[in-house]
Amino acid sequence: DGMAQVDEAAVAAVRELNVWNKPFCQRCFCQWFCAGGCHVNHLLPAVPGEYGRLCIQTRIIALCNVLKAMDRADLAEALLHGGGALAAAVQQPSDRLADVVVGL
Repeated sequence: DGMAQVDEAAVAAVRELNVWNKPFCQRCFCQWFCAGGCHVNHLLPAVPGEYGRLCIQTRIIALCNVLKAMDRADLAEALLHGGGALAAAVQQPSDRLADVVVGL
């Protein structure tokens, strides 16, 4: 008949692919502005804080941008070139202040 067939179940499943339905992302400060590349490029691990390569890159860029927006480009530079500080910052399993682990 020439009419497009829409699979309503498939449409509903795609609509569920968002940050509200991703426990992995719930404690990440990037959850509201990351590009969602995980849907395209990799599967998320089940454990919050086990960030993949794309998550880590996004977290680094976002953290540096936040510091620069706070007029603390000096801290962004120090973070990028300061040994283990960068790894500790982007590997936190949760970005909620109450959950941050000091000295990872």
